[in-house]
Amino acid sequence: MHLGALPAAREPVLDRRLPRPTRLVCGSGTLHRDAPADWHDIPRYPTLSAALEAVSATWAALTGDQAGQDRAEVVQFEDDATYAGETPRWPRGPADATAAGSVSLRLTLQAAERRRPTVLVDPAVGWADPAAPVSYDALEVSGIALGGEGWSGLEVPPTLTVHLSLLTMLHGENTVTFRTADEAAAVTVRLCQTAGLRVAGPGVLVVQDSVVDAGAGTAVDVPSGRAELTRVSVGGSVTTHELEADTAVFDGMVTVQDRFHGCVRYSRVVGGSVLPRTHRVVVDVPLRVMSRNRRDPGWWRLREDCDPAVSAGAEDGTELGAFGSVQLAARLRGFRRRLQEFTPAGLQTGVIRTD
Repeated sequence: MHLGALPAAREPVLDRRLPRPTRLVCGSGTLHRDAPADWHDIPRYPTLSAALEAVSATWAALTGDQAGQDRAEVVQFEDDATYAGETPRWPRGPADATAAGSVSLRLTLQAAERRRPTVLVDPAVGWADPAAPVSYDALEVSGIALGGEGWSGLEVPPTLTVHLSLLTMLHGENTVTFRTADEAAAVTVRLCQTAGLRVAGPGVLVVQDSVVDAGAGTAVDVPSGRAELTRVSVGGSVTTHELEADTAVFDGMVTVQDRFHGCVRYSRVVGGSVLPRTHRVVVDVPLRVMSRNRRDPGWWRLREDCDPAVSAGAEDGTELGAFGSVQLAARLRGFRRRLQEFTPAGLQTGVIRTD
């Protein structure tokens, strides 16, 4: 399953074309294979920090004559390099007061197809806020491994729509905090491997087919909004005003403030949790996973001897958690059935998992 940042094609997984970049980050100085010839005219930068500074300079120069325009910047990584000691700063908005309130600012950070860049943020500086207050209309991050040992994590400026896809947070302390301005704000996390997620303000946090592991800390914190978790493996506690959860695994306490709205269905929870309505929920069933090490390929994969209430407890008979869409339980059942049908008389066959 393509989960997190991998050196693989992302367009078939996301079912859409990646947008054409406006700026390229290329530590090696060369473009990715099969890059169009006209991409040599796109500005190139040695680091992410330099690319974001250039975006900031462009946006700051916007004037009132450009009011109402959609200013979209797409920063794309072209190689698999490790960008260590990065000190990025979110781009600031227009200096012109007329343009500041009327220009639509959209920022995309993405990796090229079949590339997996690693961005290591300097913990002494971190990922800084813009020099002046700014709000984005949309922010998207895709295909990047992001982290930094000792770095507390990322804070996203007020944004109306945030999309994180195929993203890997390398360390458990790298919490991502989203600041939202109103109830219309939406944060979508899909096919990611993250640490803690926090929404500071109203709005909705939607997490699908992902691992959210903060260890012993807080994995999901949405004190003023709603969290919607579908096929998610959660390591750590969950605190939210309203919760909708389906086919999820919670390995920590869950505390929901509004118990009259929302529902937790076909999930594994910890005893003592404060939940809304529940349907087919298993409590304190032993959770056996192959590894809790973020560097291990078997991170959060269920073991073969995991309790069937977890490994086949979903509504469609497959496993709970982040890998539910793989349909492993159903595939193995079908394979064993066909194997038995085609095994010659007198022979014995079986399936041995090489996890």
